[in-house]
Amino acid sequence: MTKKLLLIDCYSVLERSFYGLPDLTNSKGIHTGAVYGFLNLFFKYLHNEKPDYVIAAFGDSKAFSCEDKYPESFCSQIDILKDI
Repeated sequence: MTKKLLLIDCYSVLERSFYGLPDLTNSKGIHTGAVYGFLNLFFKYLHNEKPDYVIAAFGDSKAFSCEDKYPESFCSQIDILKDI
């Protein structure tokens, strides 16, 4: 029997969500739009593809220098997503 694997590049999906959605914040003023978009896409793939396994990878954090390329409102959401 064939098994299906869903592999997610978290940095890529988070960046896509950050630039594709409005700048959403929660009641405490914390930026959450990219996390919201990431989770929407994640659950959409789970529902549509019905994978047997899921791997969500952030890659090499040493090679990814967030502060040099992205605004703080994006970088702060990486830790939020990693905590989920």
